[in-house]
Amino acid sequence: MEPVNPNKFNHTGGKRRLMLVDLPAPFQLVNVKVDGIVGYDIDNAYPSRMERLINASVTAKSAAGIYRRFLSGQGFQDESLNNIIVGRENYKEVTAKDILYKVARSFSYFNGVYIRTQFTGYDVSGLRVEPFRYCRLGEMDSIDYSGKILIYNNWDRWRGSKLEKSKYLKVDVWNPQPEVIAKQINKIGTFKEWKGQVYYSFLEDEYVYPLSPIDPVKWDADTEAQIGIFKNGELRRGFFLKYIMHHTKFNTDDEADEFVHRMKKFMGGDHEGAMMVLEGTFDDTGKIIDGENVKIEKIEQNINDKMFESYEQSTQNAIRKSYNAIPQILIDYEDSKLGTTSGEALRQASEFYNQQTSEPRMKIESIFKEIFDHWTDAGLRNRDWTIKPLILGSNVTTTNI
Repeated sequence: MEPVNPNKFNHTGGKRRLMLVDLPAPFQLVNVKVDGIVGYDIDNAYPSRMERLINASVTAKSAAGIYRRFLSGQGFQDESLNNIIVGRENYKEVTAKDILYKVARSFSYFNGVYIRTQFTGYDVSGLRVEPFRYCRLGEMDSIDYSGKILIYNNWDRWRGSKLEKSKYLKVDVWNPQPEVIAKQINKIGTFKEWKGQVYYSFLEDEYVYPLSPIDPVKWDADTEAQIGIFKNGELRRGFFLKYIMHHTKFNTDDEADEFVHRMKKFMGGDHEGAMMVLEGTFDDTGKIIDGENVKIEKIEQNINDKMFESYEQSTQNAIRKSYNAIPQILIDYEDSKLGTTSGEALRQASEFYNQQTSEPRMKIESIFKEIFDHWTDAGLRNRDWTIKPLILGSNVTTTNI
């Protein structure tokens, strides 16, 4: 069947039809095979899909933001490490604290991170956190080892349906041993052509790639997003009742179009969806006959502001649990809804959540230690990369990085 255009009328003279259209199921994926990489879910677009899902849900986005803040804390406990320059990006200097922020953000969305390392000789001299959705593992060998990371900005085909293999950036996986680096450079040709190495780390290793923190509650995040869309639609229509207007058949298309134009002007541009016009002939009792009458039917609106309260509470609770059981008070803090909440309660919640996030935070600390133990400045080797925990609440000054 062809789709219904609500701004046109059916002049066929036949019976009026009612068409029901099924809504597309969310997360209905198309199988996509890409040669040369290990696909990320069957459509190879899992990271992009999870990122959009988090950004569409206010609770998920707040939860990811709080999780990121507690992973990055107040920077490194050794404050002399925070402001060392470790690279340049967009013509700006990048500090170790900048890298910490980006690593924490990548973990909060994807449970993993890819860090591209540049070398001077056999020592690391520059860092860049690559967008997680751009990175894929190269094809694995017989012992399930992948020696390459492929970096490309259109795996999800957001920028076009065609994958341009000439734009794939193939980078060697992290292995800073001098003999390994020498082999990689010799294979490429020259040091100038060599792209460095990519250090990657995932918080879980049950699968080849990590699952996003939002994955167990993706339906809840989508539900919250859809509730927001629905509320917006109702508000834009001003909670107007719906009407169906039955009108006798028009003689010409021009006459019908003119009537539609007058109705739109009468209702106003924000309420076009509040009325449907159907052609027909009927009497004043509602029976369809040949005649010249107009009949208007009212569809009662059964939506109220309490309708989705239980849905919202349950989805918010589930999303908080998926992010290491974030206390509600911390989400309220992120959303600036605390009101008269005591600072002591906020501090206790912070201490609890620091315990909940201690394992991934230690993982990040180990990443910095491993990379900087190969840094070109020997003074940065064997340093303490402990992250200073974030405490919110009474008499505590925090740094929001």
